[in-house]
Amino acid sequence: MTDFEQSIINATKKIIGVEIHACLFHLCQSLYRRIQAEGLQSQYNNLENCSIKIAAQMTGALAFVPPEKVVETFDQLLEKVPDDYMPIAEYFEINYIRGRQAKGRRKGTEPRFPPKLWNRTIQYYNDWRELIIYQKAGIIGSKWLSDDNI
Repeated sequence: MTDFEQSIINATKKIIGVEIHACLFHLCQSLYRRIQAEGLQSQYNNLENCSIKIAAQMTGALAFVPPEKVVETFDQLLEKVPDDYMPIAEYFEINYIRGRQAKGRRKGTEPRFPPKLWNRTIQYYNDWRELIIYQKAGIIGSKWLSDDNI
């Protein structure tokens, strides 16, 4: 688990060779920092019109959408966000969803942080799978798999 420091992600993959998962807190923090950079912090904190805050929360919630549906869900989200939020949505799309699209002779690029890096549904699946494996191996008793503990 890491934050969104590209150098740390690259070094960890190269040296240790493990699968990297980015932290949900840092995903949302990055989104909020972009809101601040775009000068939308006062609108984000506006209690009477919370459309920017709701749009940001819905963007962060993409982490809980299955990876194969992230792009489609993001497109649906774009139809509902206020116009003031569009610079944040474009930033998120370039860095976290699609990357830069090809234009003319310029090649398109992958997102710096693709959905599989920050998507939480993959991690929940892996945690659940690991729990079942441990239970079958006798490392964790079956009481941990009861409805009260899940």
